[in-house]
Amino acid sequence: MHNPSLANPAGLTAMFIAFTHMLSFSIVIPGLWLYINSMGWSYRHLGWAFAAPVAGGFICGYMLTPVTLDERSEKISSPFRPSRMKLVLGFFLCLGITGHCLYAFWHHLHGVFVARFLVGCCTGTVVPCQLLIENQAIREDDDTSDNVVLRSRMVSFGAVQALGTVVGLALATSFNKVHEFYVHDEKYDQHVIVGIVGASLYGICLVLMFCFISPNDFKATKKECDCPPRSSTASSRLGIFVPAVIYEHGQSDVAALPDVFSTTVLLVFYFFVNNMLTGIEVLHAPFCVDNYGWNSAEIGSSWLGFVCFVLFIGLMTISLAQQIPCNRRLFGAVVLMFVTYGLQLQPDEPREQYVAFLALFAAAFCVIDFAVTEIYMDKIGEGEPKSRTALIKMEVMSWFSHMAMFTRILGAIVAGYIYDYYSHDDHVSRRPYAIYAPPFAICVVLMGMCVIFYKRFQLRSATEAPSSAEKESMLQPQQVSCMDE
Repeated sequence: MHNPSLANPAGLTAMFIAFTHMLSFSIVIPGLWLYINSMGWSYRHLGWAFAAPVAGGFICGYMLTPVTLDERSEKISSPFRPSRMKLVLGFFLCLGITGHCLYAFWHHLHGVFVARFLVGCCTGTVVPCQLLIENQAIREDDDTSDNVVLRSRMVSFGAVQALGTVVGLALATSFNKVHEFYVHDEKYDQHVIVGIVGASLYGICLVLMFCFISPNDFKATKKECDCPPRSSTASSRLGIFVPAVIYEHGQSDVAALPDVFSTTVLLVFYFFVNNMLTGIEVLHAPFCVDNYGWNSAEIGSSWLGFVCFVLFIGLMTISLAQQIPCNRRLFGAVVLMFVTYGLQLQPDEPREQYVAFLALFAAAFCVIDFAVTEIYMDKIGEGEPKSRTALIKMEVMSWFSHMAMFTRILGAIVAGYIYDYYSHDDHVSRRPYAIYAPPFAICVVLMGMCVIFYKRFQLRSATEAPSSAEKESMLQPQQVSCMDE
């Protein structure tokens, strides 16, 4: 089975399912705190509401990842047979429908937690969808992938996921214009519309899946030579967009076997940076409501601008990647983040200053995200057999995703409790320092890591490649003497 184009019903259906799932993650963000607050619950419960879908994604998002290798045939196998893959996909889509229905009609904090957890479990849909896209790039003759087609399709897959995040925020922002209405003499808020829209989109996905996806679109095994980076919608706000772009552009050509020390340092670095982003993501709504009296439309539009600015800076980072070394981009972004947090250490913060803070943090985080991912992927080397290399790449990239998911769970819960503690009357005057001082100190640690591990944060493929002078000398015509000395 080999399809040269994604313009086929099965491929488009897989793309739409991935789009819908990313939309379901972001569509609740603008109104989530207002909904929880309307039921009389505190800030610390908001952190658990943000952590619930990530926990569900962690449990279900990796159940279908191929992790076994047949040593005799050197083929990677999936734990589910192709005949059952469609059934598994339909099961997770039903979980997404159930989760959104509970979010719309179960007006209790437990309903919010269960609903968001079930939507997170629907992350399991992305795994078979990605397998389907990969399988369509496999040659029929030798069960290996056309690497050029595969990498470009992974970029398209990541772009669709990023678009789902943007469209979800835009839809949630527009729902603020819908006035409250009554159903069965009971007053409902905009969260009902969010739940109904999410459940309807998942229902459309379920119908499209039964109509256009068949078990023949999946393969039980494949002999993969150049495995694309695996990620999860639960670990990143943009899906696999960042690693797929880096992989497709060849900015991190593998150069050696995995460096355990460098891998550990990068995971610690990534943990700290994601903690800061998670704190902003969770506390953005309550902070804006408490300080500026914003509604869900203003919360959604500001966070939508944040995500769009991240994507814009990402495109600029790709264009400048070949001109500025990776470790310099990383250090410069950390310095920018350090200055940004330092300016926030004051009792009062005007609205304009906070918006500027979001823009500067978005720029710094995007550059760091691309740089750390690029350096991390550069440490994943080649080996024999090629199928074993693909398995190692999937395993090492799963560490990266697991670290991000662990951070989104732990960071969300901790951020909620910290903000709740410093929102009491006795501590509210110190709340700005409690929010911005820890990330400011973390930035100092990150700058120290950039200095200490400057060489470790270089791309091995770049340092081991021939210099431009050496390449020029190799291209010069050589004089060969046939006379005996």
